Amino acid sequence: MTETLPLLPVSDYILPGVFLPVVLGLAPLLLIYGLLARPKWRWAERLSRWSGHHWAWIGTLGLGVTLAVWLIVEGLLIGFEWAIQYITAGDGFLIILFVLVPVVRKFYAEMQQRQVDYSC
Repeated sequence: MTETLPLLPVSDYILPGVFLPVVLGLAPLLLIYGLLARPKWRWAERLSRWSGHHWAWIGTLGLGVTLAVWLIVEGLLIGFEWAIQYITAGDGFLIILFVLVPVVRKFYAEMQQRQVDYSC
């Protein structure tokens, strides 16, 4: 990948190397927990009120959009020619698709309305 570095707005791979594992590695683990356990945390309540859905639902939608934007920028900067880019694009598309399925949206909207207790 040394031939692609001059095409990027960074001088080395440190920033992408931090971004990818944190935003596209650790954040999905938190979101999976949030989608399955549906905890109601005070720090995430503002996001839930704004969206009308559980915070993990809106976070998952945000993750899919972040992944799409990342790939668009990557494609503009270095091209879209490696197999992993197509796999990641498929992942992003599926994340956004499944989050926007009406039954999923309804489920997490209803869960937001039913939960009233705070656990943290």
